[in-house]
Amino acid sequence: MDYNAFWEKVKVKGLEIGLEENYFTYFKDNDSSFCRLSNVGLKRCSYLMQIEDQVGCFIEVNHTNTTWNKKIYDLVLSCREELETQIGVPLEFNEAELKFGICKHPKDHELVFEVGTSSEEELVIHLLRCFYLVLEEVDHVVRNAMEEAY
Repeated sequence: MDYNAFWEKVKVKGLEIGLEENYFTYFKDNDSSFCRLSNVGLKRCSYLMQIEDQVGCFIEVNHTNTTWNKKIYDLVLSCREELETQIGVPLEFNEAELKFGICKHPKDHELVFEVGTSSEEELVIHLLRCFYLVLEEVDHVVRNAMEEAY
């Protein structure tokens, strides 16, 4: 897969549907299976779009203090059931990397999005859908967890 061309397609489609251009600062010349989004407003966390293993959008907690990282991750994990019920999507949690996000389609959780089996257009739309859900539904839970952790 030509990652550079793929991330450019994600950017173009994102702009077409009205997302702000400043989210896509890191998409230029990205030859990797994941891409960081910029200017999302959530300090000390990174938003990542990932097409390796599970295709989706993730938030990675990356404070300099490992105790805070774990506490914030655990606080979000403790809200898992409520969040999943509210947004209708199972969340993915990766404790080793302190990362959580969305990989499933909100209406059909059996749909699988994988490089090589899904078309690039499907992958692009799925990534943008996951990003929107994370930004709108999960982001504020992380903010609340950060406030509580401090």
